[in-house]
Amino acid sequence: MKQRYPALRLYVFGTILRTPKMSAGATDPPYYEAMGATIFRITMLEDKREISGLSAVETAELEHLLAQIPAEDMADWRLRRGKNYHVNELLQQMAREGVIEYFLLGRDDASPLSASHQEARHLELSAAGIPASRYLSIPGADNLGMSMVVHAINDIELRLPFVKVFFTSGAGGATVASYEDHPLHDSVPQHIIANGGVQLDLAEQPDLVLAVNTPETGVTREANQPGNGALPGPAVKKFVDEVEQELNKGRWVAVGDVSFANGADNSLMAEMQKHGLLSRLAAYSGWNTAGNTLGYAAGQGMLAPYTSEKQRRKLLAVRYLDDWAYQANIRGELYDEVVYPGGGNGQYLNEMAPLLEKAGKEKIQRFAEQNITWLNTKSIEVSFPWNRMFEMEIKLGNP
Repeated sequence: MKQRYPALRLYVFGTILRTPKMSAGATDPPYYEAMGATIFRITMLEDKREISGLSAVETAELEHLLAQIPAEDMADWRLRRGKNYHVNELLQQMAREGVIEYFLLGRDDASPLSASHQEARHLELSAAGIPASRYLSIPGADNLGMSMVVHAINDIELRLPFVKVFFTSGAGGATVASYEDHPLHDSVPQHIIANGGVQLDLAEQPDLVLAVNTPETGVTREANQPGNGALPGPAVKKFVDEVEQELNKGRWVAVGDVSFANGADNSLMAEMQKHGLLSRLAAYSGWNTAGNTLGYAAGQGMLAPYTSEKQRRKLLAVRYLDDWAYQANIRGELYDEVVYPGGGNGQYLNEMAPLLEKAGKEKIQRFAEQNITWLNTKSIEVSFPWNRMFEMEIKLGNP
C-alpha cells in the first residue's frame, strides 16, 4: 500500500497477546480453560526469573508446574505467542523505516509478572531508536482503534490538544489497575499521547480536562461484585465537586472511571447525577480495563468540541447504559434472576438468549427512565453479540 501510494499515512495498532489468569467461553484455546491458572503461574515465574531470579523453592515450583502441562499444549501456547511477537517486531521495523506513520502497541490483560509483561520488556528493547512520534506501547486493546482514528484526525487538522489531568484523592496516579502492569501516572500521559495530545496540567486554557476516578486504596475490584455501593465517600464528593468546577469554567471534561474494573463506580455516578452533570460531560467511560476506559475517555473527549450536541449525548447515554447500568448492576441481576435459575453459567447463552434479551431490555429501559432523562427510552435495543453475559450491545435510535 505504501509503495503504491507513497503519500498515504498508515496508522496501525497491534497487541501483545493476553496472559489471562483464567479463561472461559472459548476466548482462548480449549486447554486454557482447564490449565489457564497453571500456565499463568508458569509465565509469572519465567518473567520473574529474567528480572530478579528465582529462589530454590520457586525453581522447583516452576519445574513441577511445567510437568503438569501436556507438552503439545505448552508448545502450542508458545507458538501462538511467538507468531504474535514476530508480527509486532516487523511492525516496529516498519515504523522505524517510516512505512507506518504511527504504530500503537497495546498490552491486553497484562500483569506486573506475566508473559505479556515479559514480551513487552523485550519489545521495548527492539523498539530502541524508533522516534516517539512514530511508536508507543500502552496498556489496553479495545481502545486502540479509536485512539488511532483520533490521532489521525488530530494530525490532519494540525491539532495538538492540551489535556489537564486530575485524580481522586488517595492513591490516585499510584494505582496499578487490575489487568495492567504499570501505575496510572505512567499510563495516563501515554493514552493522551496515543490520541495525539499532550498532558499539560498547568495550561491556562486546556483543550480537555481528563478527570480520573480512582479507588482511595489503590486497589481496583470488579464492578459487579459486592462493595460497589451508591453512597459516595468524601473523596468521591470532592472529585465530583472538582468536575463541576471545571465544567462551570466552560471547559470540556471527560471522566475516566477506573475505580472498579469492568464497570462504573455506582457512588460516582449517583453523585454526578445528583449534581446534574451527566449530560454536561464531554465524554464518560467506565468499561473493561483501565486502558480501555482511559483511551476512550481521552479520545472521545478530544472529539467532543467537533461533535454535535445530539451525538455527544447519544454517546454518553450508550456508555452510561453499558458501563453503569449493565456492567455494574444489571449483569449481576440477570445472573441471579435468569441465568442461574435456568441452570446456565453465562458463558454460552444459546436458547437462553431471547429470555435474557427481553429481561435485559426491560431493566435497561427502566434504568434509563430513572437516570438518563434526555433519552428516548423506547429507542433502546439490546443483544448479546458474543453469546455470553460479559458483553451487552446497546443500540439507540434518536436520543
